Amino acid sequence: MEAPNYEIVMSLMLKLGTAGNVRTKTLKAFTVDEGMKIIKDLA
Repeated sequence: MEAPNYEIVMSLMLKLGTAGNVRTKTLKAFTVDEGMKIIKDLA
């Protein structure tokens, strides 16, 4: 998958994961603050 930045990729992976039948794996590490911002933006 390609995207303009890692935040978009994480957001898409989290949305896919909510289906419950998909497993994802990323190698990018986010700080807690970065991860929480991405999760909050999902809503």
